[in-house]
Amino acid sequence: MTTWVIFFAIGFGVASFVSMYNIAVLLDGRYCSREPYCLADFGAGHPDKCVGALNLSVWPWLGLLIAFCVVTLLLREPLCMAFHEAWYMPATRGAQDTRRARAPPSSMPPPEVMFR
Repeated sequence: MTTWVIFFAIGFGVASFVSMYNIAVLLDGRYCSREPYCLADFGAGHPDKCVGALNLSVWPWLGLLIAFCVVTLLLREPLCMAFHEAWYMPATRGAQDTRRARAPPSSMPPPEVMFR
């Protein structure tokens, strides 16, 4: 489970870095010089560089999400067991006694007027 979390965190960091780097290159180079108010104006400054930099900022996330889904599906059984063992713990004797002590009193009849 820890290995799965560490690899996902590393992938998340790499995808973030690559995406932010390409967005910074896109903005610094002013490849998309005008705001795309219509599809004809999209990438008016340098259309190939604009679309290429946008693609390079999105592809790492698509790769990360696809890899995350595939690896999680392949490791579903061991991950479920590891998460179950990490999350659920048997109740101690003291906790059971505390629950009995906090048991609600016997039910009482409802009041005649609940809200005024």
